[in-house]
Amino acid sequence: MSSSLTVPYLAGEPYINGFVVDSHPTLTDLMEAPTARWDQYLINCIPGNVVFQCDLMGFGTQSDKISDYHCRHLANRNTADGILAAFELIKDEYDVIGEDLPLYNVGYSQGGYTSMGFLRYMEQEASEEEKAKIKITKTFSGSGAYDINIMFDECFKIPNYQYSHYLIKGILTTYEYHPESYNQYGVKVEDYLTEYGKEFLAPLREKNNAALEEVLNRVDPTTGERVYKGPISVFNQEYLNKDSNLNKAVVAACEKENLLDRNWYPQGEIDIYYSPYDTMVTPKCTEAAIKIFKEERDDLDNVEIIKATDNIDHRPYGTKFYISVLIELLTNVILEN
Repeated sequence: MSSSLTVPYLAGEPYINGFVVDSHPTLTDLMEAPTARWDQYLINCIPGNVVFQCDLMGFGTQSDKISDYHCRHLANRNTADGILAAFELIKDEYDVIGEDLPLYNVGYSQGGYTSMGFLRYMEQEASEEEKAKIKITKTFSGSGAYDINIMFDECFKIPNYQYSHYLIKGILTTYEYHPESYNQYGVKVEDYLTEYGKEFLAPLREKNNAALEEVLNRVDPTTGERVYKGPISVFNQEYLNKDSNLNKAVVAACEKENLLDRNWYPQGEIDIYYSPYDTMVTPKCTEAAIKIFKEERDDLDNVEIIKATDNIDHRPYGTKFYISVLIELLTNVILEN
């Protein structure tokens, strides 16, 4: 596991009031680990909390896996193992019992999906040892898709969505990981791709982030416009038919990963931050997921859904998410203690 553990000091002495587990894996920057990102600096500003961050939630650098969708159960277990290891380290080094302190589960972007998945894991799948020692006080979940089934459903309705290469990568990675699901429907992904779309396959298979971004950001020299214009520029029209064999193959591949079980919603205390105008996370998917969350969750008293409408760019909105978490922890946690 590649991870970082930050212990706060005050006046030269360790100052430990709790733990923050910070997740920010991403599908777009395959080689860029969250422990080297700007969110680390914001989350590490939280005084009194040991900050635990792991790259792709327990799978080393992001070049090792293309999508955290494809390793979520093992990733959650690895994260729990990492937290227990952090508790042991803090106990040995500082004589602090980690399991006696509050633990805050924070995730943004793809980490928003992971943070909710980790909470669900602790509630429904964790071992007795994990449940005895890891007690999540609260989850802060920012701008994640939350439910891949909804993602596919909604993206078919909005084929020209600005950031739909998020969906393209989902389809291409399910093909790479489970080609048998495609074979059973007689689907060859190349047959569904435009000439431009075929250029995504080689860098995706090679996990070559630079080459992938080059294809994504290519500009037509004659018009000066970006070649990428959503899935319609990557997939032939048959892809846009929800009942196509390609879509059936994608669903079959996702089912192998237990991604369509509809039991994604956890019961613990959560603050969900999202923007209906986010340029990176499909807003319709998030809104649909939240609708189901409201309908199917037994108790919404411990859920606060915060809708941000004043920013349409993903990264500045992410900064606002972390600042919001920082302020809440400062005002409602640190000052109360």
